[in-house]
This record gives sequence, structure tokens and C-alpha cells, in this order.
Amino acid sequence: MTLKTEGETHVIVTRYFAAPEAIYRAHIEPGLIQKWMLGPEGWTMPVCISEAKPGGKTPLRRERRQGFPLDGRVSGIGTTTAEIVHIERMHLTDPTPDNHLETRFDGDGNGTLITTQ
Repeated sequence: MTLKTEGETHVIVTRYFAAPEAIYRAHIEPGLIQKWMLGPEGWTMPVCISEAKPGGKTPLRRERRQGFPLDGRVSGIGTTTAEIVHIERMHLTDPTPDNHLETRFDGDGNGTLITTQ
């Protein structure tokens, strides 16, 4: 995994997985999201709604004691390339500002490079 900054407001994260198709599905299918997108040891995700379509909801809730609620909206799903564009908001004590995320999935037949800005 690599992390780099772009200006003062963007972080670019890239990571390669030896899995050609499963990685994209793990970002859009609720049952798969609940298995991998948890956090530290002992966290669970009892609620996961993922509507992989423009305007679709992406409310996620991770729990450990008081929980770590997170929600958002999908603003775009790629049609010719695998891409998800969405807005994410964390609800800690107070809601955080919107985080605008673009995630691209580039497969090479053997695996998938994920790039998130």
C-alpha cells in the first residue's frame, strides 16, 4: 500500500490485491463489505446498506462499544471502467464535513490495483 498527498486536501491511497474480480464486489455488496471493512479487532458491522447506483445510499455502521457510524451517497458508478464516486460522512460526536472519494479498480488479469483519492 502507498499513501501520498496531493496539495493540502487530498490523499491518494493505492494498493494491489491478487484478486481480479472479488475486490470490486467487496466494495459494493453488503455481505462482503460486512466481512472486511471493520476496523480494529473486535469491531463488527451489524448494519450495512450499499446501493451501487447514482444517488444510492452507503450508510455503514461499525460498532465497538458506542459505535462508529458512517454514511454517504454514491454520486457515480463507472460503466466502462470499474469506478465508484461517493461522498462519505462520519458521525462521531458531531458529523464531519463531507469527504469526496473516487475509487478506481484497474485489473490486469491477475489482480486489481485500487486507487482512492
